[in-house]
Amino acid sequence: MINIMSNSKRQFGIQSRTLIVLVTLLAASPVLADTLNDKNSEIKRHDTVIFDMDSGNVPNPDHWNPYAQGDRVTQGLHQVLMEPLFILNYETGKIMPWLAEWYKQNQAADVWTIKLREGIKWSDGESMDADDVVFTIDMIKNTPGLVNIGGIARWVDSITKSDDLTVELKLTLPNPHFILDNFAVEIFGSISILPEHIWKDKDPLTFTNYNPDKGWPVFTGPYKLTSISKTRFVYLRDDNWWGAKVSFKPLPKPKQLIWTAYGSEEIRTAAMANQDLDSLQDITLEAFTTLQDRNPNVIAYHKDLPYSWPDPCTRTLEFNHELAPWNDKDLRWALNYAIDRDEVVSLALKGTTIAARSIFPPYFALDRYVDLAETAGLYKKHPMLKHDPDKAREIIESKGYSLNKNTGLYQKDGKELSLHIQTPEPFIEKQKIARVIVEQLQEIGIDATWGIVSYDEFFGDFSIGDYEARLGWQACNSVNEPWSSMNSFNTSLYKPVGERIGYTQVAGDNGWRWQNKNYSVLVDKIGKLPLDDPKIDQLFIKAMDIWMDELPIIPITQAKKLVPFDTSYWMNWPSAENPYIHPPSWWQSTHVIIHKLVPSQALVTEKEKEVFTDKINIVSASAPPFSYKEDGAVKGVSTKMVERILQEVGVEAPIELYPWARAYKKASSQANTLIYLIERLPDREKLFKWVGAITPIKTHVYKLKSRTDIQIKQIHDMKPYRIGVRQDGGGQQYLEFRGIQQLSPVTSLEQSIRMLQKDRIDLMVTSELSFIDLVGSLGLKSEDFDKAYNVDELSIDGYLAFSPNTADEIVIQFREAFASIKARGEYDSILEKIDKENTIE
Repeated sequence: MINIMSNSKRQFGIQSRTLIVLVTLLAASPVLADTLNDKNSEIKRHDTVIFDMDSGNVPNPDHWNPYAQGDRVTQGLHQVLMEPLFILNYETGKIMPWLAEWYKQNQAADVWTIKLREGIKWSDGESMDADDVVFTIDMIKNTPGLVNIGGIARWVDSITKSDDLTVELKLTLPNPHFILDNFAVEIFGSISILPEHIWKDKDPLTFTNYNPDKGWPVFTGPYKLTSISKTRFVYLRDDNWWGAKVSFKPLPKPKQLIWTAYGSEEIRTAAMANQDLDSLQDITLEAFTTLQDRNPNVIAYHKDLPYSWPDPCTRTLEFNHELAPWNDKDLRWALNYAIDRDEVVSLALKGTTIAARSIFPPYFALDRYVDLAETAGLYKKHPMLKHDPDKAREIIESKGYSLNKNTGLYQKDGKELSLHIQTPEPFIEKQKIARVIVEQLQEIGIDATWGIVSYDEFFGDFSIGDYEARLGWQACNSVNEPWSSMNSFNTSLYKPVGERIGYTQVAGDNGWRWQNKNYSVLVDKIGKLPLDDPKIDQLFIKAMDIWMDELPIIPITQAKKLVPFDTSYWMNWPSAENPYIHPPSWWQSTHVIIHKLVPSQALVTEKEKEVFTDKINIVSASAPPFSYKEDGAVKGVSTKMVERILQEVGVEAPIELYPWARAYKKASSQANTLIYLIERLPDREKLFKWVGAITPIKTHVYKLKSRTDIQIKQIHDMKPYRIGVRQDGGGQQYLEFRGIQQLSPVTSLEQSIRMLQKDRIDLMVTSELSFIDLVGSLGLKSEDFDKAYNVDELSIDGYLAFSPNTADEIVIQFREAFASIKARGEYDSILEKIDKENTIE
């Protein structure tokens, strides 16, 4: 039995406090019709479970290869299609057999045997057997460049078939953690077996595994994929599922499952308020309390504070150790002294978690090791938890930096001490943490900034070392023993910048590129010992002594997962009162949850919709093809979405086009004013009431093709050049935020293009679709221009937002209307039309 204390028995020890409800939810809108408006299905709403995807839109929805670059598995792929061999149950501490019946190891822990169940069938009717397991492991071992492969390539020397249902794996070295770390959904997911008869003649690096005419993807789960888009994935129950045939488990009750990306927290929360979403991923405390007011059928893991479940992935400030100056451990310690973890917990997370003492989650077995380090005096020797801004300044000044009294920033050799922190676009929790950290670092004189990149860019940059710092969670491996997380920092996993590390969507093989041979030798020794070997204690203390001295990353807070479930249609969700499994519905352990769900007896009634009479003003700027005027009417791909939302709300309002600076000013100050498209940048967060993201935007820096002297590899390379930007637009605000000053603001993008053509500016910043459209309308040749740089942190969704003095009831109605449109799949149809009408060759 694995020694994990049940999380249902553990509270974070946070005192109750008075909650201030920031938004009063007065408006209501009808729930989704009982028959879902889906082109692939006529399954009733009460037979359907709808899951949230807070990882955002899926850029390549026809990509169903879990081991290739650009993979995405949380759209239902590993929750309902790919069944694991085993599942670790956090609540019981036991490993549950799933596709496999049992495993065993030899005394040295370097030979492992796995026995499959009888009667397993792939979804196309073919039998699953030991040959499929051998094929999958050999494929992983023999194909460099795959992702989500755990430690297979590193640990497995060979795999052989003993009989049709049994395989034997010989390891390169003893590893007592082998099954737990690779095949038991220890955290998030596991190695999933592939059907040899489908994959044997395919290139695993490029095979998409998607062809609906052939019934692909083929896996063993109790559902089949029937519909895909960038935001919505639909699965129908397979009533011929092998598990029911062999009495492993009965068919799950839901006939249909949907995973959908609603987008921002506001829209995701509005969807659950509408009963258009049954399982919602992590949200803020403010959003949760207002959601419960709006929908009393909503529950969380705990009934009271902290409400949330403690996820095993500690939130950490992470560094690229190949880049100066933060590859200097002393400067990392300066950052550590500057950060007030308790303030981060209070301001960013409203007390729904606790400060992190280490990289390990606050589980019983791991707390023992952290306590061991404290007893050994490591926290006195390395005061990692101490907040001491004066000490931070002292260290910085000892490195030759001096404080510029005019700017309030440290500098050396004319260069300011700066730090830029990446956060992933969908995860507002990480953004809130980064925002507080940035403010704390700025207070002591560091030019700290943070920015948002897409989910895929966040992991892609990590894998090749294309970042300076990030707010991440990639030391996430351990749940009941320390070695798994400690081994993430092993020097043996090091790869230089540009070469991809192995990684999953929760953990990475030393993507920080930190190297310490003495530390790695100690960790290797721990890895060869049984999980409960007493020799581990002293080895752990020696290794953590080195780790804490070097501080390769900085633990900030423990992870909180405030994951609401709506019981309007479905009951028996996991909770502290009903702890049959841990609650994250984005993990592969979701298989257990789906099999446990039962229809609710609660009466779902249609809500009356309040109609407001306030006048709505709508403003935008001319930015073809998103919004523009033609024949006296405002048109554009984004305008279509705005008009559809207005229709859903039941409001008529004219759309006025202004120069961007004027539109922005009106939306900043004039009550009941709606603006689009506007980027949701860090310094704009509190300036507007955000409705939702309506249009994806790709933003680039453009130059004349003849300017071969201009080479932009990173954002700071733009500093010497004259740059055209739209006045008060997202590009101007972002570049100023990043310390770039030679900007030439203009009232229209056409002006920037003409200035670029005449060499009056060197670069300009705009969206790809706008640039292509305007170059053509001005009679210029697109081949005369080049993309000089892709601005990841502006290549995000364009938003719809209200002025800050707009009535909350109005904002909420627009959010709920947008959520309803997304729930019915209409948003997908509009996006597909945009893609077809604006394909750029």
